[in-house]
Amino acid sequence: MKIALITLIALTFLSCEKFETSANTDAFYHVSSAGFELPVWIKGNTASNKFVVFINGGPGLTSIDIASADMLGWGESLEKEFAMVYYDQRGTGNAQGAIPDESITIEQYLDDLEAVISSVLHHYPSAKIFLMGHSFGGFIGQSFLLDSNRQAMIQGWININGSTIVDSDKEWQFRLQFLTELAEEKMSEDSEKWGKALEWVENNDPITTTQQKEEWRGFIGHAGDGVIPEENTNLSGKGLLSIVFSSSYNIFPAYLSSNGTKVGELLFENIKGTDLLPELYNIKLPSLMLWGKYDDIIPPQLGSTAFDALGTNLDEKEFVLFEKSGHQPFLNEIELFESTVIKFVNEH
Repeated sequence: MKIALITLIALTFLSCEKFETSANTDAFYHVSSAGFELPVWIKGNTASNKFVVFINGGPGLTSIDIASADMLGWGESLEKEFAMVYYDQRGTGNAQGAIPDESITIEQYLDDLEAVISSVLHHYPSAKIFLMGHSFGGFIGQSFLLDSNRQAMIQGWININGSTIVDSDKEWQFRLQFLTELAEEKMSEDSEKWGKALEWVENNDPITTTQQKEEWRGFIGHAGDGVIPEENTNLSGKGLLSIVFSSSYNIFPAYLSSNGTKVGELLFENIKGTDLLPELYNIKLPSLMLWGKYDDIIPPQLGSTAFDALGTNLDEKEFVLFEKSGHQPFLNEIELFESTVIKFVNEH
């Protein structure tokens, strides 16, 4: 295993007291990983000795700004129970430095995550570390845990609608299953439309062409169209201002730059065609998998298959299907999401 070189760079306005355990910790610092400065923000109840490292989706999205505006409301829920660890992946948001194309690889992102986790353990040596990844963050988390030495650093794994297969015919097989089960469920509401969907499925297996994918989307629709639940964060004007005026970096060029697009394109090319399913038996940690029933991006049929593939003992893993959610159950069924995560972390 490649050992990440870590240098903790404390900002001038931070003192060592920031890393004392408390019920309301607020510690912000940078970690140097392969010449890149990654911001890390530890918020919440460090006295619990439990730290949940959140790996956001994307690629190209920012975790620090989500935490700054408390877009997901975790400041009054998850952070009260344990410490949340937010960080920006290289090339996004607060993450500082030039971005050589060759550094945008899944291997480097895993090294970066190891650097972040090691920094938490440096400041809190007895910490129990949990990983919580959403969407592409789930792909990063699972890839990280496939390394046995890295897995040994982690107490538990929370996968929220996490990606397992990247752009392959196999992925579209699960999307066909999703459309089939959706059509069967909705037949009583509109037998003509969903009957056509079932007929289309019979005549379009496998899905391989762009035209087929567009036709599939025509049946599914987009979030908010009626079938897929709409997903909106409750970002107030005050929250938006907290991003703009309280950020540790110049937010305008960061958001106007093409870094997010560049990161997404390079990472996609790097992992295109990857299928983690055959390797998931190597993950043996206590695991919680949370999935929206109407996730049209990474359907629950794929999630349940990944759940079955985990090497974790059956009594130490749980799959929770959110009946009123799409790709982001933490936006659609907030109370159920938060209570389920809190219960899992507190029990381990």
